[in-house]
Amino acid sequence: MSTELTLGQLWFRHSIKIALVSVIALILFLSWPEKVIEVRTVAVGKGPVEEIVGSLQAGEVRSLHKAALRASTIGRVEQVLVVRGDRVEEGQVLLEMDNLGLRARLRLAKANLTVGLSSQRSTKLRRDAARRALDRSTKLAAKGVLSNQAL
Repeated sequence: MSTELTLGQLWFRHSIKIALVSVIALILFLSWPEKVIEVRTVAVGKGPVEEIVGSLQAGEVRSLHKAALRASTIGRVEQVLVVRGDRVEEGQVLLEMDNLGLRARLRLAKANLTVGLSSQRSTKLRRDAARRALDRSTKLAAKGVLSNQAL
């Protein structure tokens, strides 16, 4: 009797070996102990949000009201008066900005107003003087002392 195996018998033996290795690997994979995640539970209640959880497994918390904040001027923030999660009221100051530039612009505007008011008073005085001169010239022309061309 010959100990040589035919090609079909070799293929069958290799297939059986591969199937056995696959079954063992599957059994090991399914029975391998999983890493246990420790979880702490707490009772649910109302309260402020104290911490932001940065996990993909965490749920999503959405506010009922959203507010978009935007500064009407550009500048450097001097002081932040509230922190994230604080409850705020309408009209409450949230932060203070550096206002040196605005104060300088206000002083310049006040100086320009003073100059403008002074110019206005000067113009009114010149107008009143011109009106008096016209009245005087009109009276002189009516008496014949002043010619119509000079009037």
